Amino acid sequence: RSLVANLAAANCYKKEKHLDLVSNWELVKKAKVYYIA
Repeated sequence: RSLVANLAAANCYKKEKHLDLVSNWELVKKAKVYYIA
């Protein structure tokens, strides 16, 4: 398996629009495993 991503997409990530959303943070809290690369 491979993970292919456009690395420039990281420039579009906004913490306020993604991680700070209550619905998304609930998923983070429920997770048992985190994959960070």
